[in-house]
Amino acid sequence: MVDNQTGEINSIKQTALGFQTQVNDNKQNISTVTQTATALQSRISSAEGNISTLQQTSTSFGTRISNAEGSISTLTQTTNGLQSQVNNKADSSVVTQLAGVVDSKISTIDANAKFATQSQLTQTSNSLTSTISQVQQT
Repeated sequence: MVDNQTGEINSIKQTALGFQTQVNDNKQNISTVTQTATALQSRISSAEGNISTLQQTSTSFGTRISNAEGSISTLTQTTNGLQSQVNNKADSSVVTQLAGVVDSKISTIDANAKFATQSQLTQTSNSLTSTISQVQQT
């Protein structure tokens, strides 16, 4: 359905497998919800290039948020554990939590992709391990 005065668009599609709703405004902002028997997904995007996605199944739950500059943040949850990740053009960090271990990694790459550093910390009930590494490419 299109609103002739504002240019906004709404749609609902339904099939035997599921349904999808979508709302667009006249500024290129879009919201979509898709549902099937096995999954639910929501996606919101802005005219500036920012995107937020949420996906849920019976075994996992995940979110992803990104912007036009290339920064991305994700969070994934399953019955086995959690993982979060944050990235931009040069840096990234990942934290993984399972029942018996917590692991975190932080990485940085210089603007020319010639030099990288990474630190990692792994913790269990009876140990703590820390490493720092540097790599220079020629």
